Parts: sequence; structure tokens; C-alpha cells
Amino acid sequence: MKASLFCIMMLNLGGCVSVELGGGKVTHATGVHFSSPNGNFQKASSDNVDQIWRNPKNGNAISFLSECGDNSDPSLQTIEQGVLSGLYPYSYESQKDITYENRAARRVLVKGVVDGVPTLVDLLTFKRNNCLYILSYVGLEQHHVEDQKAYEEFIKGFHAP
Repeated sequence: MKASLFCIMMLNLGGCVSVELGGGKVTHATGVHFSSPNGNFQKASSDNVDQIWRNPKNGNAISFLSECGDNSDPSLQTIEQGVLSGLYPYSYESQKDITYENRAARRVLVKGVVDGVPTLVDLLTFKRNNCLYILSYVGLEQHHVEDQKAYEEFIKGFHAP
């Protein structure tokens, strides 16, 4: 059985990063609490993630995806690799196994290329109550530092049920 595809809207580059999971009827989480990112971010629409915000001044994007009910239970590293498959080539700037929301989590910063454009992707993946969560910050390498604080605050204020 095929679950939903995860797409991170890669700035306005038209790229899409996908991970295919399997098993069970997949739905979005309910009862997620978060605050919209501060700064210049504006809410955008996407059928591929629960919520996404873009900074129109530099193209940076913050988003989150939740998928609940997938019986395949992929590892955090497998999920991460699927999400990053749209970057080529890519290399890890940092990789950390952490605790987030009282659960095992993985946070990575990856440098890659999307349609020939140098890009940085900051991902936080974790599972909670039969749901998978992927929080992401995507930006052009040259503008990434500009909104890092907004992403850190978004992470601090994100709470999964």
C-alpha cells in the first residue's frame, strides 16, 4: 500500500523532495500546536505539507509534515534519506541524534544542489504516538543564516500531541 508523498517546496525552484512510505492508511496529525515563524515569513499553500511559510525577500521556507498511521515504521535515517533524495549531490554539515518532545529525534543540516542552485536543508524528524513529523527549513545557501533564528523559535514552539 502506498502512503503519501512528502514534498518540500524548494524555494520557487520547482523542485520537490519526496519520500515514499508504505503500509496503513496515512492521515495528518490533529492537535498539533505551533506558532507561525516570526520575521518576514508569509503563509503559503501546499498540498504536500501540513503548513509552509516563505520569506518572499529571500525564498527561504519553513514547513512541517505529519503522517500518522503508517504501519511500515521506517527509521529516522530512512525517512531522512528519502527526503534528501531530491538534492544531488549533497553532503552533511551536521548530524545529531537528539531528544525532542521526549522522543528520539534526528536533526541534520545538509548542503546540496537543487536544479543547479546551492541549497541548505535543516531537518528535524521524530515520531510520536504513531505519527511521523518532519520539520524543515530550506533556503539558498547564501541566505540560509538570515532566517535560522526564526526556524529555531519555530522548533521550540512546536508541540505534537
